[in-house]
Amino acid sequence: MKWMLPISNKRRTTQAVRKVYPTFQRELTSATKISSPIIYPQEISRETKAFTNTASFWLKNLLFIGILLGLVGSFLLWLLNPYTLPITEIQFENHVHTTLENLQAVISIHAIGGFFNVDVQAVQDAVMTLPWVKTAVVRRLWPSTLQVQIQERQAVAWWRTTENTRITLVDSAGNLFTLPNKPNGLANLPIFSGPLDRVANVLAHYDALNPLLAMAGFGIREMGCDTRQSW
Repeated sequence: MKWMLPISNKRRTTQAVRKVYPTFQRELTSATKISSPIIYPQEISRETKAFTNTASFWLKNLLFIGILLGLVGSFLLWLLNPYTLPITEIQFENHVHTTLENLQAVISIHAIGGFFNVDVQAVQDAVMTLPWVKTAVVRRLWPSTLQVQIQERQAVAWWRTTENTRITLVDSAGNLFTLPNKPNGLANLPIFSGPLDRVANVLAHYDALNPLLAMAGFGIREMGCDTRQSW
């Protein structure tokens, strides 16, 4: 048995379907576009080209930086090579009591290497170990020279112990320094004596009295004190 819709009902149903279907089709198409965007070949080509250009740019920069660092490193190694610009001359200035032989002996093991890697501080420290040297300054002079400028101590008196043995000298700053050998030309210096912690006091008294006595034509030959400050 077949059930048939009336003709009027068929028409209304067909019209309703025709009205609903276009709307449904548009919504379905819109949803499809949102969930699955279409990428055209031209857009893919542009994105690929942009990525390739960026990668190529950074690769070239990294390669250039690597080459530059390699060149700088090679240049530094060349400069630090002891055989590059070796020290061939040493100049000593302002040394009177310090002999050239003593200076050469103390710095011979330090003044080696090239212009850029010679240990200037070690050379200076070695020169400062000599008894007459008060200060020393060491400089490099391009391209292969070391310059050693010396300021020597100014001896003002001999210092002796209670055994009356001259063992050392007193400089103008009140410091004691011992010499390996008795130097020439210092026999006329006055003689100070006393406890080792009284050197500065003895020198101060000498500096105060000696100019006054010199005005009268006299001088101080010996001066000293004991532990009780007796002169």
